[in-house]
Amino acid sequence: MRKYGRLKWLLFGATVLLILVVAIGGYARNAWQERSVSTTNLTGAEVRGLSIGGPADRLDASGLQPNPDYENRTERGKTYRYYDGLMLVSDESTGKVTKIQLISETVKASINGKPLKTLEDADRELGNEYVKKPYNHEQGLDARVYYDKENRIRATLVYPKQDAENRGIVWTILERY
Repeated sequence: MRKYGRLKWLLFGATVLLILVVAIGGYARNAWQERSVSTTNLTGAEVRGLSIGGPADRLDASGLQPNPDYENRTERGKTYRYYDGLMLVSDESTGKVTKIQLISETVKASINGKPLKTLEDADRELGNEYVKKPYNHEQGLDARVYYDKENRIRATLVYPKQDAENRGIVWTILERY
């Protein structure tokens, strides 16, 4: 009977150790990918006149309807504003934009005034220094993540991995990291 008790604890310990190794390995791989990719200048990235680190009150909200599914709120020093297809997060004390998330066919991000609608636009405007990551397996989405290491800005461009013909960007997330 004692033999089986030890075996249970040994199996339990081995399972916990395996989970820890997998988790640490995944974290190390992501950190290595982020460090190994060269920096991309994202200071020209904007949405409706807004850029990361710029004043949030510069948002051109003409034509944007407040999203009835979410309530604007302030928590932990951040102000969250929701519009149809757009989420804006700003620092409560400084009023500067920390995150812009687009989930819209009509509102698009741009780089130096040129729209980012497809992955080909991203290749042309941002280059090929990015990390490719799975984004949402259930929805069949992958992401390209560009890093501006000097200004600590990250751009995540989410696209359907199966749609090789269209290669349209579904979501764009610009954020300070």
